[in-house]
Amino acid sequence: MKNENEKENRECALKIYNLIYDLSEDGHTNNAITNGMLFALSLHVLNSSFSINEIIEQLKKLFHTIKGEIGKIEDGDQVELSDLKPVNSQWD
Repeated sequence: MKNENEKENRECALKIYNLIYDLSEDGHTNNAITNGMLFALSLHVLNSSFSINEIIEQLKKLFHTIKGEIGKIEDGDQVELSDLKPVNSQWD
């Protein structure tokens, strides 16, 4: 079952990656694309069968992950965000 989920997740990730590329090629800004993705994700969460406690737990995990990653950045470091390369090299 795990392999099927991984395969399906990979296929979905590739489709989303291609859609993001197509949207940026059509001239949409990264901000508009991000807002659209967050809106779609919000609708998915609201329409899912997750309990409120499950959603809260996942958001806490995400918060701690982001906080941990930001903590690795030194005050003087320049952060460069780039959409020119895939998030995961296996998706290219």
